[in-house]
Amino acid sequence: MQTSAQKPSTRTQTGRRVDRKKKLNKLSLAIVIHDARYRENLRGVFSKLQLFKTLTTYQDYEALIKESNSGKRAVLDECIILMDFNAIGSKNTNAVSKLLKVFPKGRIIMLTFSEEESQVLEAIKQGACGYISKRNNLDFICESVREVILGGIVIDPKVVKYLAKALRSSQQQESQDESELTQRQMDVLRFLSKGLQKKEIADRLNLSYHTVAMHTRMIYDRFNVNNASAAVAKALKLGIL
Repeated sequence: MQTSAQKPSTRTQTGRRVDRKKKLNKLSLAIVIHDARYRENLRGVFSKLQLFKTLTTYQDYEALIKESNSGKRAVLDECIILMDFNAIGSKNTNAVSKLLKVFPKGRIIMLTFSEEESQVLEAIKQGACGYISKRNNLDFICESVREVILGGIVIDPKVVKYLAKALRSSQQQESQDESELTQRQMDVLRFLSKGLQKKEIADRLNLSYHTVAMHTRMIYDRFNVNNASAAVAKALKLGIL
């Protein structure tokens, strides 16, 4: 009886692994890393895993955009872009937004060192969906990429404390009044009050899912609540809905 009961479970798990691999094989991976040695190390690891339909590397994000605009696009519309801040440059603070205009179905994962964390909050606002410290080993980075592919948002524990502090600081600068939200946050809140899910809101506002998720999180933090229903109730009590 025990042997019989275990077989379906084994088949189910195997089926999930197969489905997971099929999903990965429909995507491109673009590695946008400034340091050539680190870039090639990542290419080597992901090449061995054979997870992606195409795998390309670039020294900076402008090279990726230039290639895409030339008509010789090697990266599919549905893609993962693994990028470090050195591939952006200090003056190009809107790099994430530019990439998402070229690849609206793309998901951008940022690699960061602690001294670069001042740029992470801006990348969040622009729609990046993962933040991984370069101090992690390559296996951890691979697993984080898998998580993002399957719909997750990855924020490395090493930068969580910084992000929490930065979000609080940003909100305090915007307003000392909890009832005051940014215009985009109000847009998201109105759709939440109508019962729409984050993906539906993203479609309505022409934003990425991850951008809507971040606006939602900031609304929760501002109102000190944990879910959409509580946020809507608080907004109604404050008279802003």
